[in-house]
Parts: sequence; structure tokens; C-alpha cells
Amino acid sequence: MRRIRGRTLLSALLIGFVTVFVTLTTSPFLGTVQAASDKELVVMTWGGASLEAIDRAFFKPFEWETGIKVLKPIASGDMYGRVAAQVRANNVEWDIVQPDRDLMEASALKGLVEPVDYSVVTDTDGMIPESLNKWGVGFELVTFLATYNTKAFPGDNHPKSWADFYNPEKFPGPRAVHNWGTPGWNFISALLADGVPPEELTPIDYDRAFKMLDKIKPHVRVWYPSGDKLVQSLTEEEVVMAHTTGARARMARNYGAPTKLVWDQGIYYLNFWSVIKNAPHKETAMRFLNFICRPELQALYTYDFGSALCNLNSLECLHPKVRADMPTSPDNFKKVIPVLTDKNLKWIVDHNDEMNEKWNEWISR
Repeated sequence: MRRIRGRTLLSALLIGFVTVFVTLTTSPFLGTVQAASDKELVVMTWGGASLEAIDRAFFKPFEWETGIKVLKPIASGDMYGRVAAQVRANNVEWDIVQPDRDLMEASALKGLVEPVDYSVVTDTDGMIPESLNKWGVGFELVTFLATYNTKAFPGDNHPKSWADFYNPEKFPGPRAVHNWGTPGWNFISALLADGVPPEELTPIDYDRAFKMLDKIKPHVRVWYPSGDKLVQSLTEEEVVMAHTTGARARMARNYGAPTKLVWDQGIYYLNFWSVIKNAPHKETAMRFLNFICRPELQALYTYDFGSALCNLNSLECLHPKVRADMPTSPDNFKKVIPVLTDKNLKWIVDHNDEMNEKWNEWISR
């Protein structure tokens, strides 16, 4: 537990820094703190450790600087359905949601989100170009990749690609595989393992993907239904390899798991902040989207939760050892693959139900 306490202490120190920073920095909002104190912003969250880190890195500094209270309802069940119901009933309760790009684009097609006002969102120096979308501002750069136990595979004898993850003869041992949310990442990793070029991933060749998945199915000990379960399986060394996000792998390492990430062929995609159509506090929501672009706040979230964020300038705020373990560091960024191209995204959005049906049928056999 010593490592966790160390991380918490670092977070506390950084929060102190941010408090001083936002108090002393000249701000157009500081002169109107009292006038704005009766205002609020309602941001849908996913709860858990991520919410706690977002609260420390973004919500509290925003409240300190503007005097605007951030309310943080936790989504349960179908976020897309709840947003659609609010918009259609003309009774929008939330201002901001956190979708990944495919959900954001699907929401935009249904008229559920507002276009970003880039006359307000102007502090974008260092932001990855693809994070400045018409329908949202990028938050996390999420990597989906393989991780392995360094005790099971010491030295140079370790998995180096998806092809190795899907080769239990060469790299034996129990595995953990993603089984929540979209199964698309499982199909894509299997196809990459079988040599499919990134530009040819869609339409998904289900037969080819399942042929690769069949190879490892008898060796999958954990079909994890949540990030917490993945962290537990890595920390308790229940598995020697796993499908994982970079943030969860780093979290497991903080708990003492002897894990290392495989950057080659890693998949990355972005999560966004989007403003709901007819949001009750639309102007404040756009100001918040501008606020979260600040690199020093993004670095605080990285230290606290382990995720890479979308402002590359935040790397300069990180310790070199932490920076080297981020997908956005130059050495790693050239190895990971941005699979959600416009072509792939459209296909995935259009075939989401089909993918789920195919996966559920296969996993139940």
C-alpha cells in the first residue's frame, strides 16, 4: 500500500499547486465569483476512481476559479438512451456528457449534442488535432493493448505484439480478456494479430476474427466485466497476459502487479466532453470545455488516475519516468494505431448491434 499512499500524497501536493495557480492567475471570472456563485454546471460522470480524479483535477479548480458549482450525477445503464430521452422530452437535466468518439458521433447524428463553440474554446495550444472535434473536446486518449507479467516472461522472452498474445503455444498461460462495453476492440485486436492492415479492419471479417479468438478461448481464465476486475486479476497474478487499457495496467502496477505494456499495435481512441443539445447551462459548459484544455490540470489527472490526456503540452508537466510510460510520448505514439478513422467509425456505429450479437453468441458457446 506504500505506493498508493505516495501517489495520494503527490496528488495532494499537486492540488495545492493548482489551488495557488488558479487563485493567482488573472482570470476574467475572478471578478464575478460572488455573482456567479448561484450558478451551476451539471456533468454526467461514470463514478468510481475516475470521478474522484476528475473532481480533483478539473471540477474543484473550476469551482475555485469561477464560483460555479459542479454537480456530478453518476450515469447508470444506457447513457445514450438517457440523453436521448431528455432531449426528446425537452427536459434536459445534464449539461455535459463523456462519450467516446463513436457514441459522440452517433449522438450527433440524432441531434443530441451541441457543436462546440470554438470562439469560446480557444485555449487549445498543444491539443491533438483530432481531439478538437465539431461535437466535443477530447479528454482521455485511451489505449487498448496487451500487458504481460514480467515474472512469467522475463528478459526479452515476452509478447511483443497482438500476434504473440493470440499465440498460446509460444506464450502459454492464463489470460484475461475484455468482456464489457463494445466487443469491437476484441475483434480488432484479433484481426491485427492475424495480419490485417489497420486500413482494412472494417468491414469486420467475423470468421477471421473468431478463428483467432478460438485459439485463446480455452486459455482465458478471466472474462472481465469491469476495469476493477481486470486490475484485481493482474494484481493477484491470476493471469499472465491481458487485454487492457494503459490506465488500468498502470493502476495494477501501482498496487504491485509485475506488469509491462506492449506498445506495438496498441489501439488508441479518444473519449470526449460533449455538451448536450439545449443544455440548461450551455454557455458555462463551453467555458468548462475551454478550461479542461489546460496542460497543468491534465497532468494532475494523469498523476492521479494514470490516463494520458489530449494536450501534448501536459507531458512537460510530468516526471520523465511517468512521461515515458504515456502513449502520447513520442516513442510510444508512433507505435500505437488510431483505429477510429472516419471509415472504421462509420462502420462500427452502423454495426454496433450486430457486433454485440455476434460476440454474445460466440462467448456463450
